Amino acid sequence: STIMKLTSIGEIIATNSTAALAFDDAQASTEILAALQAEQHIVAAILLDSVGHPFAQYPANLPLGKLPVYPPPMGYQYVDQHLEGFQPVLQGTKLLGTLS
Repeated sequence: STIMKLTSIGEIIATNSTAALAFDDAQASTEILAALQAEQHIVAAILLDSVGHPFAQYPANLPLGKLPVYPPPMGYQYVDQHLEGFQPVLQGTKLLGTLS
């Protein structure tokens, strides 16, 4: 299903973003998110730090107003005929950020 596929992609991107967030490496995070261009149905993504501030986004030139800044509960749901997801970025049990 679409939700299962998006969940898997989100988990992969979140796992790959752990070190970039831990070491405050926005350039690495931008490169990780750029891999989403291979998924034609994913039109935007944002990586938020542990306090909800934007850290990196895909595409890099997308206006921040187009993406949510304060995530609702984690998980995936349909909103206005598109699927939104919020995936925690964890290092062990420590929340480093959120992928949306």
